[in-house]
Amino acid sequence: MKKLGAYKIILMAVAFMALFGIFGCKRQNKAETKIIPAEARDEYRNDKGELMLTFELTALKTRFTPNREGAVIVSYTLSNELRELSVTKAALKIEYLGEKGEVLTSRETQSLFRAKPIAPGEKRAESFTISFNEYDRVCGVKVSILQVADQSEIPPYLPPIIDSYLFDFYNDPDVKTFCDNFYGDMPVKLKYFKANRQESETDDPEIITAVFEALKKVKIGGESAISVTDSEIYFTFVMADGRSFTVAFESQGILRY
Repeated sequence: MKKLGAYKIILMAVAFMALFGIFGCKRQNKAETKIIPAEARDEYRNDKGELMLTFELTALKTRFTPNREGAVIVSYTLSNELRELSVTKAALKIEYLGEKGEVLTSRETQSLFRAKPIAPGEKRAESFTISFNEYDRVCGVKVSILQVADQSEIPPYLPPIIDSYLFDFYNDPDVKTFCDNFYGDMPVKLKYFKANRQESETDDPEIITAVFEALKKVKIGGESAISVTDSEIYFTFVMADGRSFTVAFESQGILRY
């Protein structure tokens, strides 16, 4: 199953709101954001010594809301240094540093760009957000590129099908199998995450089924240039054998693909 990339799609508002109503999401108060002066850069070379990808930090911010939710937002660019092949995967390790350079916490994250590969010479803007109680102690980050794959290793997805319902939109045989066999091979767990909050999970079949049925009613209306990656919400269905399928949304009714 796939982990989604960064292709933006408009959703039907009614289905979108009904979906989040299952988990009782509510409107958040306006957050306060602070920019932290910081620099970070890294590069990744393949076994042949060829430069494949470079990372460059563009902004480091902390976010605090009146209901005491703290978060750290890392904005950056990934530059494909290859001459002929597109990049379809990048895995990063981000270490969050304190005033004396001590590591306060760290995260590993990977992004699949199979829906929209990073073309040769392209510089792609991305961001990553974590909830962190000690957000106000963060003074910088250190980033390491752990893994990079190009289109010869991980091929791009087939083009998505616009003006279709969610599971047809992906145009992927694994997703079709997941949808068709849902009740015969039902997920054993559902994970739910909303930016600035801790991840929640449930093994309640009724909740898992309700989310699945709500997602089936989501219709894709078209592409969108809007990007609000610091407000991500995602649902991950986990199968008994460890396979998983993730649907990620941003604010304003945007599907992250």
